Amino acid sequence: MKQSNEKRNHALRALAVVLAVACVLAAARASWAWLTRERAVVAVARVDAPMSLLINAGNAEDKQYLDLSNIDVNDSGHEEFVFAVSGAYVNQFKLQLAYTTNNEFTYQIYPAVSCAQAEAEVTYFSRQRYAAGETPYEFYYKRAPGAAAYSMTARNPKDGTSVRLAAPDGNSGDVDDLYDRTYGDYANVDAYAVPMYWQTGLIQVGEGDAVPGQSYAFVKYFILQVNWETTGDDKRSNDRETDMIYIAAKKF
Repeated sequence: MKQSNEKRNHALRALAVVLAVACVLAAARASWAWLTRERAVVAVARVDAPMSLLINAGNAEDKQYLDLSNIDVNDSGHEEFVFAVSGAYVNQFKLQLAYTTNNEFTYQIYPAVSCAQAEAEVTYFSRQRYAAGETPYEFYYKRAPGAAAYSMTARNPKDGTSVRLAAPDGNSGDVDDLYDRTYGDYANVDAYAVPMYWQTGLIQVGEGDAVPGQSYAFVKYFILQVNWETTGDDKRSNDRETDMIYIAAKKF
């Protein structure tokens, strides 16, 4: 009887070992299948880079330091300001300007580059660095050599012009469609409060815009030229109320 029990216990232990080995093999097989599947998924799945696109002030500082106030409407007919677009993993983008039709200024945007003080068209004073006691706190910019202003298209003008917008004239087309989508059936819209949208063509990010040591990141500078009439019935003066303009960048 004792020998029979020992044989039975031995057989049970052997069976347990066989079952354990079978479980290990089954687990290994399942793990290998999962690993193979995951590697295949990784091989074919698209990984999106963490794209970013920002509007900045001069010296690529935060947009809160982009100050367009205190424009002196004098006989020069224009004043310039610098701003930047920065980001990562972006190859091209478009700029947009938006403002209401009661705004009597016109705008041009030029590509800009850093320069020496003697060549500067725009001086950017960094309040942030000045407050922190850091130097330099003045940065100088000029239009990129040989560069013209970006061609900008009015996205929603009436009659193909950039002057005052009016209510839709009943004709079909993008202009009326944009207006209808904005105001619907509302009929009492002040013609001088209708927004204007201007958009550049594609702006390419080049190697010269790369942030040193970070080939995926870039900073691109621009000069915004604000223009006004200095003669005739449309001559402007400093008795203007506050005008607002919105600058946006979008990846394409």
